[in-house]
Amino acid sequence: MKQLRLKGISKWFGSFQALKGIGMTVSAGELVSLLGPSGCGKSTLFRIIAGLERAGEGEIWLDDCNFGCISPQKRKVGMVFQNYALFPNLTALGNISFGLEVQGMEREKARNEARCWLEKVGLASLEKRYPHELSGGQQQRVALARALAPKPEILLLDEPLSALDASVRTILRNEIRQIQQELGITTIYVTHDQAEALAMSDRIAVMKNGEIVEMATPQNLYRNPANLFTAEFIGTASRFDGPLLSVSPPVGQFGRFTLLLPGLTYSVQPGMPVTVMIRAESVGLAGDISGDRDMTMLQGTVQMNNFMGNIVRCNVGLFQGGTMLVDLPAEDERIFKVGEKIDIKVPPEACLVYDSKSGSSLLRGVPQAREIIKPAV
Repeated sequence: MKQLRLKGISKWFGSFQALKGIGMTVSAGELVSLLGPSGCGKSTLFRIIAGLERAGEGEIWLDDCNFGCISPQKRKVGMVFQNYALFPNLTALGNISFGLEVQGMEREKARNEARCWLEKVGLASLEKRYPHELSGGQQQRVALARALAPKPEILLLDEPLSALDASVRTILRNEIRQIQQELGITTIYVTHDQAEALAMSDRIAVMKNGEIVEMATPQNLYRNPANLFTAEFIGTASRFDGPLLSVSPPVGQFGRFTLLLPGLTYSVQPGMPVTVMIRAESVGLAGDISGDRDMTMLQGTVQMNNFMGNIVRCNVGLFQGGTMLVDLPAEDERIFKVGEKIDIKVPPEACLVYDSKSGSSLLRGVPQAREIIKPAV
C-alpha cells in the first residue's frame, strides 16, 4: 500500500487556469473521491496523476518516490474510465491477460491469472465473450479486472459508473468498494454523483473552480460542512439569507429561526449577513418532535409533491416568506395535497449557519477528520 501526496498542483490551458495549487494526501489503502460539478478540474487532476497530462506546477509523490518524474508507461497505475476502453478484438479473458503479457508474463500463466480475476468480478462463465457481447456492467467489470490484474500501486477511476443504469450502478459501486478494501489499494475515484461519493469513500475532496474547498469523511461533510458550497452541493437543503438579528450564545435569532450556536469561529455581531441551510430530512411536522427545545414553528402551503420511492419531498411556500423542502416517509398517511396547509417544526440544531460573504461556517468545533484546503501560494 502506498501513500499519495500532491503538492501545489496547477494546470493552465492557455490563459485558463484549470487547477490552482492543489494539495492533498491520500493515505495508504484509502479511497478518496474527487467530487464536484462539471468543469471543476477533477478529471484534469485525475489525468495528471495518471501521467496523461503534465502539471504546469507542483509535485506528485508516492511514498518517497517523485511520481511525477516517472514516465506514464512506467507508472504502476490501474485506470478505469467511463467508456470502458476495452479492446474490441479481444475476448474478456484476452482483455485482462493482455497487460500481464505486455509485462512479460508467460501467456498461459497470464491467462490463468486473468481467469482468477474474471472469477473475482463474477464473470468466470463469460471469458470467451467479446466486449460487444457483454452488457455495460459486465464490460466495466472486465475493465476493473484488467486495471487490477497487473497489481498497480494505485487505482484511478474516472466516472466509471456514469454510463450505467441506476440499479447496476448501485451493485457495481458496492463491488468496486469491496474489492478495493480487500486489496487495500490506494484509490482516487472521480465522480459528480454525490450518492456514489458518500457511499464509497473514506474521505471526499469537494472541488470548485480548480480548487479543493473542503476534504473530510462523508459523515462530516454531510452533517456539518465547514463551507457553504459543500452544504449546497451535498444533500438537499433549503436556503435562507438575511441578517442575524441577535446573538446570545449558545442561541442566535435569524428571522423566525432560533439558531443553536454552541461556539463561534470568530466574533459575530447582530446585523451580520448569514446564510442558514436546513436539510429536508431534519425538519418535522408539528406534533412529531417532542421535547422542550426552543424550536422554530413555521406554517406554509404545499406547492408541489415529488414521490421519490422511500420519501415524498414537499415543496412548501412559507407564510413567513421563502420556501422549504420537507421530506416525509412515503408510507406516512399524512401526505399533504397541493394547496394544503402544513405546520413545520425546525430544531435549532438542524440549522447550518454560514457567513454569507466568506461562505465559512459560524460553528466552532470542526471535526479533526476535516481539512479546509487552501491553494498553495
